[in-house]
Amino acid sequence: MHCPKCGHLMCKNGYKTVNCLGPELHFKPTIWSIKKQKYICKASSCPEVVTKLAAVEDIHYRNHISLAIKQRAMMLLTKNESQSDLAKELNVSDWTIRRVITNL
Repeated sequence: MHCPKCGHLMCKNGYKTVNCLGPELHFKPTIWSIKKQKYICKASSCPEVVTKLAAVEDIHYRNHISLAIKQRAMMLLTKNESQSDLAKELNVSDWTIRRVITNL
């Protein structure tokens, strides 16, 4: 694997554990603990660390909430409920609901 900045070879540099919120299961929130491989550039002038390669299909890069939660929020927006009630139902913040609304 090559560095996206300088093109030198990269070597493995441990793992990074990321917790992501998934769809609820049996009325309880699901938290996915994903172990991502970290890579570091061998060149001393370019200490670039990359974890972007360890991607999950249902979660965008640098997001911690799955697309299933966001789609469920879009479906629940048709109800006559407040944003804070929807947020409590989905176990997310009300700002997450607002971001879903602005992305429609």
